[in-house]
Amino acid sequence: MILRLQSLRQACNKKYPLRLLCLSFSFLVVGCSSQSKAPQPLPLYADTIVENNFRQVVNAEGVIGNINAVPFKPSQSGIVTQVLVDAGQKVRKGQVLLVLEHQQESAALDTARAKAQEAKIEASRYQSLAAVGAASREDAEQKKIGAIAQANDYIDKQVQLSYRYIKAPFDGVVGSDFIVNVGTYVKEGDTIFYLVNNDELRVQMNVPAVQSKAIALGQSVRIYRDRADKPIAEGQINYVAPFFDVNSEGNSSSPANTLTVQASFPNVQVGLKPLELLQAEIQTGVRNLPAIPTGAISMKAQQPFVFKLIPVKTYLGLNQLDEQQSKPLKALPPNSLIAVESPVALGELQDNQFPVLKGLVAGDKVAISQTKVLSSGMPVKILPNLPAK
Repeated sequence: MILRLQSLRQACNKKYPLRLLCLSFSFLVVGCSSQSKAPQPLPLYADTIVENNFRQVVNAEGVIGNINAVPFKPSQSGIVTQVLVDAGQKVRKGQVLLVLEHQQESAALDTARAKAQEAKIEASRYQSLAAVGAASREDAEQKKIGAIAQANDYIDKQVQLSYRYIKAPFDGVVGSDFIVNVGTYVKEGDTIFYLVNNDELRVQMNVPAVQSKAIALGQSVRIYRDRADKPIAEGQINYVAPFFDVNSEGNSSSPANTLTVQASFPNVQVGLKPLELLQAEIQTGVRNLPAIPTGAISMKAQQPFVFKLIPVKTYLGLNQLDEQQSKPLKALPPNSLIAVESPVALGELQDNQFPVLKGLVAGDKVAISQTKVLSSGMPVKILPNLPAK
């Protein structure tokens, strides 16, 4: 080899006409030099895997329903004399909405008030007479009982009159089906309109039977418009059906072989409306798992993988490399790292992190940049500061 190199060098010095010979000499020298030097590591950012608490969840579609939608059915019949609200109007608890004709009830109340006052005075007079012996105690007691009866009758007449004033039982909004006008005759027991309060709603979910064993009262429920977004509302399960829904040939409108579950949630700031179809997530438990940021994950043939960074000594011990392959790596500093393409099994995305079910453990280092140009077996150098988010 030495004699051949010297011959080539002399040929070049003498301007040997075959320039190809000189060019071959140059490639030979460069080739020998490259095998003796360590490869240049690729600078990149990396993250260290840590464990986080991940929710164990059951996902289901949810239909929003209303807890406080009350039909108004008057307890008495009569003609409407006053309409004090409009459809869509917000009302407060106890606010008068409608007034029915009440001349008879008002007159009866006036009579009962007068009789109650008269009976009270008479009972007091007899109590005074009995105290001085001018009347018997039995007569005084009878007058007292009569006064109590008249007072109770007066209270009853007040209640009867109150029935002619239809009031809101809670804060809410008058339904759009409100078509009552002055002069309308309403019949006892007939629905004349609805009052709706959307401050608290419920979500009804149908959980597949295979997942139903994990469901229990009190479990937390998150509601999403889209899985990629943050939850828009949270509540708790307050009803679990004691039976599964019937099959598709039965009368149930729910999917076959599912369990109906309901949860209530506050809606003051959310603004949801009944019958909206949304995504629901029931938390059935918590599991501590390695967490990986989304930026570290790549996909190949529908298989997620990451580039795990391991010491060069470990890499050489795990791989059977020939002399030509291992020599450049052995020339690296002892603390050098090698990128290794590693498949992983992931759970559902939670808070911009994936739980790692298989493939990584806490303490592993993974590349979070340069993943498009990395290849397995490439030396890397971790940059000291993570990029600003």
